[in-house]
Amino acid sequence: MEVHHGNLATMKRLSAPVALTIGNFDGVHRGHQDMIRSLVDMAQKQQLQSAVLCFEPHPDIVFATPGFELLMNQSAKIEHLQALGVDHLIFQNFNADFAQVSAEDFLRQYLQSFFNLSLLFFGYDFRFGHQGEGDFAMAKQFFSKSNISVLQGEPLVENGHTLSSTWVRELLKSGQARQACQVLGRPYQLSGIVEEGKRLGRTLGFPTANLGQIQTLIPGRGVYHCRINWGEKSLWSVVNIGERPTVAGDKITVEAHILDFSGDLYGQSVDLLFFRKIRDEKKFENLDRLKEQIEKDIQNLKDNLACEKLT
Repeated sequence: MEVHHGNLATMKRLSAPVALTIGNFDGVHRGHQDMIRSLVDMAQKQQLQSAVLCFEPHPDIVFATPGFELLMNQSAKIEHLQALGVDHLIFQNFNADFAQVSAEDFLRQYLQSFFNLSLLFFGYDFRFGHQGEGDFAMAKQFFSKSNISVLQGEPLVENGHTLSSTWVRELLKSGQARQACQVLGRPYQLSGIVEEGKRLGRTLGFPTANLGQIQTLIPGRGVYHCRINWGEKSLWSVVNIGERPTVAGDKITVEAHILDFSGDLYGQSVDLLFFRKIRDEKKFENLDRLKEQIEKDIQNLKDNLACEKLT
């Protein structure tokens, strides 16, 4: 897969005829996956190259949308779209000036200037151009006198819910990690750098890896069963997200106690894969009670692994 960054209006044109879809695809959930697979399948049948156009940074970050948090960083998005068989992934620079581009100018000066379009495949709710003035009907009319096919996909709906990035965020913020897994088609991944903490876990006999420099959504407070991955290694862990009320913490922390591991990971980049939440955050009357609960949390994870409920 070729990855392109910049401004489509000034970048070197792609010569190969393409089938294109456009969107942010934050999280690359199962609805996104279905759409991308359909795009790749149509491209292959028509001997076209498949292309996905995203905006970077995410428009909601540029507009400072209240409460918005990313589900996925750029490197993870590249990895997942490549796995789906996409030929070209393009990141269009998104800023205040680009947000002013009209829908018609976007189609003419951006899409037509960079792409040799044969097929344009819209998501069911995608809008484009200044203040979202452009939609599927407008694009279909714009290209009606050309040989470009303009198609629109259907939403993926399960149990009355349309699969969406917004729904994934809601599930994660409320601690519903297992339900988020079902929408994503995989465990939610949180990436960060292991930083040195106050070493309280080590004092209690349960050393933890404390994650910092996190750029994506942190699930709701509580204790979770997770895999922690770094380099070529992958181990189970019990992860606490919260303010550590028992020891008068004053900020949200993400701490992972890794099973069957000794040593430290300071400075290393790690990924946490969230499988399920096992309990809410709780303030204990003393450190002994906290230690007892941590032991129970670890045993809970081991019991579930023995029953193969998490794998």
